[in-house]
Amino acid sequence: MCSGKESCLFLLDPMPGADRPAREHLRPWLVEQGLVEDEVHDVLTAVTEAVCGVTNAERREGRGEPVQVSAVIEADTYGALGVALRVVDQGTMPLARGTVSHLVDYGQTMMRAAMDEVTTTSDPHGGTVIAMRTRPLLRRRPGTAC
Repeated sequence: MCSGKESCLFLLDPMPGADRPAREHLRPWLVEQGLVEDEVHDVLTAVTEAVCGVTNAERREGRGEPVQVSAVIEADTYGALGVALRVVDQGTMPLARGTVSHLVDYGQTMMRAAMDEVTTTSDPHGGTVIAMRTRPLLRRRPGTAC
């Protein structure tokens, strides 16, 4: 787990249901960082879609390389704090060939609805990287319940 750390980094096996341990790793860390429940929900929704997308690509390709998930609180160019997330696989197949499949498109739509920025890059030699960033955070003050 990522508790007590400034960032959260872990690996997942690209198996069906890999999104569950991703949420289990991230939820306590996000709460510890002071995110309000709506922000936590948005991050977990986006991570679920990203992990499902890359694990499905890994399985289609017949590979079992671990999927890396990382999260960190960082300032944008204007100084506003947000959560920066990366979901990375090491496969050689992009998330979609040619036209985007409806499942990949649905996942991208969900990620874009939950996050402020979403970029997906696929490299035949470097896998797929989904990088996301939240809207500026409404973080709670330490010691407050709401």
